[in-house]
Amino acid sequence: MCSVNEEELDDGNQFMEVKPPIGVGTLCKKCEVNKAEVVLRIRDAYCRDCFISSTTHKFRAVLGKSRLLKIHDNVLIAVSPSNSSLALLHLVKTGVNDTTQKRLRCTPYAVYIDEGAVLDQTSDQRKRLCSDIVRQILSFGIPTYVSSLDKSLISEMNSQLYVNADNDTNLELNEEGDAKLRNLIADVQSLTSRDDLVQKLRHKLLFIIAEQLKCNKIFVAETGTHLAIKLMTNLSLGRGAQLPYDIGFCDSRHPDVKLLRPLRDLTSKEIVFYNIFNDMEAIHCPSFGTKSDPYCSIQKLTEKFIVELQNEFPSTISTVFRTGEKLSADNLSHTPEESCVLCQAPLDTLSVASSALQATEFSRLVSRLGPSGFPNHSVEARPNLNCEVDASDCRNISECGCQRSRLKKLTRGEVEPWLCYGCRLILRDMQSLDHLPSSVLRNIQENMRLQAMRNEIKDFLL
Repeated sequence: MCSVNEEELDDGNQFMEVKPPIGVGTLCKKCEVNKAEVVLRIRDAYCRDCFISSTTHKFRAVLGKSRLLKIHDNVLIAVSPSNSSLALLHLVKTGVNDTTQKRLRCTPYAVYIDEGAVLDQTSDQRKRLCSDIVRQILSFGIPTYVSSLDKSLISEMNSQLYVNADNDTNLELNEEGDAKLRNLIADVQSLTSRDDLVQKLRHKLLFIIAEQLKCNKIFVAETGTHLAIKLMTNLSLGRGAQLPYDIGFCDSRHPDVKLLRPLRDLTSKEIVFYNIFNDMEAIHCPSFGTKSDPYCSIQKLTEKFIVELQNEFPSTISTVFRTGEKLSADNLSHTPEESCVLCQAPLDTLSVASSALQATEFSRLVSRLGPSGFPNHSVEARPNLNCEVDASDCRNISECGCQRSRLKKLTRGEVEPWLCYGCRLILRDMQSLDHLPSSVLRNIQENMRLQAMRNEIKDFLL
């Protein structure tokens, strides 16, 4: 039983007094000399110099603790029209030019990927935006390259997918490639899947450009705020198995290039004040969710939920982010055949026995076939990859023995087994498979031929 007397509970003096938040103009929490110019987390007040020093320390501490950035590494910085990208460029350039022993000993490169084709921007708007961003990057003295999102659909990976923008800031537009990209995005019904698909295509193109530029590291400007939102979004989209790759400091799904997130310990508010104190103004560009209803997609709804909760409870982002940081991946090493052909993450659909995926697939199959069309024999969640018909129409999935090594046109039942669960949801939002990237279809066909070959010779292997 509680030892507090009821009389004491009735006394209002026993309750803790609410302390008012610290405002701008009080003494800095760190140096206790200068007046504070920014307040973080309601009660953390900093002056300008202490705030910039703290922000720079967080950036370098993340890189230092990981020990992944080696001397003379070539680093590709993914630039977008945002405050976080501008701050990342300034932090990297300041670290490289530092004269102390703690300076960054790497060679930075920057790339801007134009996404105007899917945002209904005119050619003049896209070229103007590209010229402004390239000039801003070149002001830091970093070699700059330009590409466009339609290059992610090219099947010939040996072709050059970027343009050197050091001497020419004009964006070269490919009308045929833009048309293919628009058709692909327009074929996806929901805004949630469209946003998810664009992010996967962008990351895929970044890895290819990094390989062509011989960069073994990629820096992306994702802050702790972005990662907290992405964590909740991934859980809603069925990408929980990919959280260590999508929100961790290092994304190691690619064998030769590692994607790093050096701004993960900073919030969006800190990034904005860092740019203000350094007299930098970011170039803004609309996205899928700009001026749209917050309920139009899972990404927008999650962002609204996290941001509003952060305003009331300042520890929301750090709590969500640090909780997800404790997750780790068991299958860090995986072969290309065990990877999703769209996002290159390890397939989370290989082990389906007694799983939530099996129950979901079983329910979907029963709902599609109806009570009269449901087979009496047992149904496996993963159909034969070489079945001649769609998995949803095959009435003899467990006994199907068709063997086809070469395919002219793939069906949904043949494509789905090579996608992770999250990418399967994107595929199911598409009306047809005609606009899928040719590189994705080629990888699926190669995997199917390898599997058919393995099935033919498995009886002869020791």
